[in-house]
Amino acid sequence: MPDWSSTLPPQQPSAGKRIFVGPQGVRAGWRLLMFLFLVVIMLGVAWLARPLLRLLVPHPLQSPTADGIAKGVFLVPILLTAAGVMGWFEHRSLAEYGLPLRQLLGKEFWTGALWGIVMVSVVIAMMAACHVYSPGTLALSPLKIAVWGILNAIFYLMLALSSEFFFFGYVQFTLTTGMGFWPAAALVTCVYSEIWMLPHDWTLIGPIFMLFFLYLALCRTGNLWFGIGWFAAFDWGATFLYSTSQDRPHVGRLLNASLTGSNWLTGGYHTPEASVFGLMVLVVGTVLLAKLYPDAKYPALSIPSSALGGVSDTPVRKTPIS
Repeated sequence: MPDWSSTLPPQQPSAGKRIFVGPQGVRAGWRLLMFLFLVVIMLGVAWLARPLLRLLVPHPLQSPTADGIAKGVFLVPILLTAAGVMGWFEHRSLAEYGLPLRQLLGKEFWTGALWGIVMVSVVIAMMAACHVYSPGTLALSPLKIAVWGILNAIFYLMLALSSEFFFFGYVQFTLTTGMGFWPAAALVTCVYSEIWMLPHDWTLIGPIFMLFFLYLALCRTGNLWFGIGWFAAFDWGATFLYSTSQDRPHVGRLLNASLTGSNWLTGGYHTPEASVFGLMVLVVGTVLLAKLYPDAKYPALSIPSSALGGVSDTPVRKTPIS
C-alpha cells in the first residue's frame, strides 16, 4: 500500500503555542520573565529574613559597607539559584551563562582586576594633575587600613558578582538567543542606565562607555570573570584606595580626600568614571582591549528542543559572536 503519510502537509503548531515557543524552543522573553519571577520570589523570602542580616556582622563593624556585604551573602546565592533552576529547565550550566565556576578568582579575574586598578589610578592621576582631586590625610590607623581594605574588597566583589551576573550573565545570554549579542547589549544598557545612573544624576557618557567596555570584555573573553575583576577593582580603588565617592559617609575610607571642580571634571556625586578623564581612559582601554583580545569567544547557543518538552535531539550549536 502507498505511504499516504508522506503526502500529508506538516502539522502546524497552534497560535497559542507559537506565542510561547519559537524555532529554538521557549521564546527568550518568556524565559527571562521566568528568571525574574524566581529572583523576585526569593528576594521576598530574603526580605522576610532580613533580621538575620544583623547577626552576620559584629556590631563594631556595622556600616554601609559591612551591611552591603551581609546583603550580598543573600543576593549572590539568589541569583545563582535562579539561574541554576533556569539552567535545569534549559539543560544548561552556569558556564554557558558566562560564569564558569572552575575559573573562580582565576587568571581572567586577576587580569581584569589589574586593568581596573591601573585604569582608576590613571584617572585619579589626571584629576590630581588638574587640581580637582586632593588625597588629603590618612583617615585610618594601620590596623584599620587592613580591616577596612578587606571589607571593602569583599563588598565590591559581591557587588561586581551580583551586578555582572544579573545584567551581563543570564539576562544578556537569554536576550542574545532572541535578538543577537549587540542588540541585547543595547537594550540592557538602556535598562541599566535607567536603574543605576539617572537616579544618581551621573554624567551618562562615561558610565555608558564603561558598559560598552564591559560588553566588549564579555564578547572577547567569553565569560564574566574579566569584567567582575575589573568592576570590583575599579570601584574598590575609586571608593576605598582613593576615597573619591561622595554618596556615602566616609566610614572605612583610606583617605580624607576632597574633590573640587565641576561634575564633568570630578564625575559628580558618585564616581570618577563619569568624569571626562574617566571617559578618556575608558576609550583608550577599550581600544587596547580590542587589540589584545582580537577574537570573539562569546557563544551564541541555540536551545535544544528536548530541553523544552520537544522530541528533537538536535545538538547544541555554538557560533562565536563577531
